[in-house]
Amino acid sequence: MKTLLLSLALISSSAAFANPISLVKAKGYEIQEIPSDLADTIMVPGSDADGLPERLQGIFWMDGNPLPDELISFANSNWNEEEKTLAIKVYSNDVWSWHNNPAGRSLYELALFGELTYEFKFNDDLTLMNITPVLTVGGHRLSPPEFLLKFGSRYVDDKLWLRDSAFFGQPVGTYNLRRVIDQNGVRDEKVWAAYLKQAPKSSFVIKQAN
Repeated sequence: MKTLLLSLALISSSAAFANPISLVKAKGYEIQEIPSDLADTIMVPGSDADGLPERLQGIFWMDGNPLPDELISFANSNWNEEEKTLAIKVYSNDVWSWHNNPAGRSLYELALFGELTYEFKFNDDLTLMNITPVLTVGGHRLSPPEFLLKFGSRYVDDKLWLRDSAFFGQPVGTYNLRRVIDQNGVRDEKVWAAYLKQAPKSSFVIKQAN
């Protein structure tokens, strides 16, 4: 579903990916290739410093995600305690890891071109989150209506959320969002070992260009 949404960005420019490295640089970022087993030493875990609730702190593994991205952090996401909202720039630095292969590169280039942002809205007790994907194309914000596409997550415990997707009101898949690194950068060794069994040998993360 993410790929479907991001493909909308191609409508405005078929030449946008003629030189993807130039696109990355033009946006002020650089790609850092790393072994997947070092991703947690490069990414920034969400913590108290970000004002995040404890259950959103650390780094999470998208276990069962069919797309070529693996880890997510809520660091730098501007948590709003009163409204129970936050937003993550999927294409930005320190918050996402991607498979270092053509599929991962293509998905990231689409996310970057469309400036893909995930906007999260939580219920009062932080057990449910609604996720709205937003593209910015030609200065216009684009997001799908919920009857067409709906993303959400259900809290299970401090180490696990269930990530749900629905298309035209019908469930199309659920995967596990597992906390693999805590807010202090410490690995959950059991979950980390499971992650390494499924992760590609090489990943990449995004850094702010110097």
